[in-house]
Formats: sequence, C-alpha cells, structure tokens
Amino acid sequence: MNSEEYDFLRTNERLGNRIMLLGLGGSYSYGTNNEGSDIDFRGVTLQMPSDLLGMTEFDQYEDDKTDTVIYGFNKLVKLLLECNPNTCEMLSPCS
Repeated sequence: MNSEEYDFLRTNERLGNRIMLLGLGGSYSYGTNNEGSDIDFRGVTLQMPSDLLGMTEFDQYEDDKTDTVIYGFNKLVKLLLECNPNTCEMLSPCS
C-alpha cells in the first residue's frame, strides 16, 4: 500500500485521513490465496459534510487497477442492513 499505485488512498480528498477502516478482501482475507492471487482492499470512509447535507453525493470509490473499493459510511450501513456479503466480510472476524 505504500507504492505509487496506491497514492490515491493518501491524496484523494474523500479518502486520506477520512478512511475509517481498510483491510484485505477476497482470497487473502480467507487465507486461500496462491501466488497468482491479486490483492483486494475493502474499506469505509467518512463522508464529507457536504454529502451529509445533500449538496454533494458520494457512494463509493473504486480503483480497478488495484481492485480497491472504499464505501461511503452511509452506503456501507445500507449494504450491511441488506446483508450484502461484500460488506459483511469486512466486519467478519474470520476475514
């Protein structure tokens, strides 16, 4: 995560110090990875005040190159209430 390809985690105004949770997803989180496995990161970011007031909108940030998805907190709560497996695995003690 310290490489240039992950600079967006540090420089994007919606991420950076607003990230509340960031961890591994996919095969690495389950311990089923092999030498050909890619690394998947999943996380949650605190939305900006303008998002909460309805002036701007933010659901999630996706970086296809690094297979990283960071959900806005409000979207995460909605997905957790729907038992979405991609978000439930983020909070699982087994992952």
